[in-house]
Amino acid sequence: MWWIGAYGLLEMDDVTEKYFEKEMLVRYSVSVKEIPAKTFLAYEPEDGSIRWKNVSDSLLMNSILLVQYGVMIFCGWNMHSKMEEKIANFSVTRKHHNRQLFKALVFQISTPTIFLFSPLIFFVNLPFFEIELSLPAGAIMSLFNIYPAMDSIIILIIVTEYRIAAKKMLNEAIRVFRSKNSSTSQATGQI
Repeated sequence: MWWIGAYGLLEMDDVTEKYFEKEMLVRYSVSVKEIPAKTFLAYEPEDGSIRWKNVSDSLLMNSILLVQYGVMIFCGWNMHSKMEEKIANFSVTRKHHNRQLFKALVFQISTPTIFLFSPLIFFVNLPFFEIELSLPAGAIMSLFNIYPAMDSIIILIIVTEYRIAAKKMLNEAIRVFRSKNSSTSQATGQI
């Protein structure tokens, strides 16, 4: 639905082409006519009327995100309440493992919210406020690029056994690195 909405509702037309032409030339030294682009323009530049085709795409994207997060919250809460009932009879160690994994799951769901969907929601809704803003694409893209590493980092931080193993591996790597540097500096000093 997201792809179909973007493909069908964000078509470049004469109005958007004219509107974005100057900005694209100033910021990127390229004509908007020369590159493939999907454009979102909430209001007509001439009279300020709503461009319903573009606004429909924004409503679609916001609806998809709302349903997605509604399902995640419902399922997460349902899973948590059922899990608490089932682990009541588990050993202390097993309860601890189950709670760690649930906490990791919650953080793994929250991470894309922070790094992917929050910036996306910001961009989807920004045109409605009629703020002329040109953001550095590199800074925004760095948020998207941080996300893949976050799943692993979350597991390493939350699951105790993984955190201990990672610390041991890091300490061993530091020890090896220091021993190589000290032997290299001693050899260099003797020459």
